[in-house]
Amino acid sequence: MLPSITDNHTSVRIKAHAAVTQTPQWLLRDNLSLKSGPHATVYLINGDRYLGDWLNNKKHGNGTYYNLKYQSVYQGQFENDKFSGFGTFSLRIPNPPTTSPSSPLAVLKQKVSLATLASESRGLFPLVSREFASPNKFVKDRELRKVYAGGWHDDKRHGRGTMFYDDGNVYDGMWESGLRCGWGRLSYTDGSVYEGEWFREQRHGEGVLVFANGDRYEGTWMHDLKEGPGKFVYKTKRQMYE
Repeated sequence: MLPSITDNHTSVRIKAHAAVTQTPQWLLRDNLSLKSGPHATVYLINGDRYLGDWLNNKKHGNGTYYNLKYQSVYQGQFENDKFSGFGTFSLRIPNPPTTSPSSPLAVLKQKVSLATLASESRGLFPLVSREFASPNKFVKDRELRKVYAGGWHDDKRHGRGTMFYDDGNVYDGMWESGLRCGWGRLSYTDGSVYEGEWFREQRHGEGVLVFANGDRYEGTWMHDLKEGPGKFVYKTKRQMYE
């Protein structure tokens, strides 16, 4: 007895319903390859490595990222594969130059912005030289110099944080999109200290500059220069000029 047209239609509907309700095997295998939750160290194709939390195959949560090219380490919070939340960024202290016996034993300063380091930390750039590929030459905690500790958003310094500069200056205060912005305190290596308002890396607004000898200026600033009402207070002379 041949099946009726009604039976064929019913069979087609049953197969279509099964395809919708049952997850295909290829999709199940693909989902198993996605990293979510805590994960062991993952080695990237460019030599970097990451140890921490994942979500839908993206770095998300707490983790530590080792950047081989710049010999840097970020330890803190991630969101959608980017530095977001609280984190500490450190660079390896390079060896002193040895090309000349008379060369001073000074630490080499690598002029690379944090934005560049953060963007290349996601492993989207070409392979690094093989001479740095050995795990024995990777970053060690005892060789690190802390560069920044504080808030991050979208791979940029954002919120409250402390920056340790190459020249020895230290800034502790507010950041916005990678720039000093808001209230902050900058301590200079010569002993002077500025505490006040900042805007796009410049002293801007109300602020106090205390010199190393104890003298100070209190007043307004504009584009990193004294501008507007203010007064000088001389400690040794016990005088004040407005």
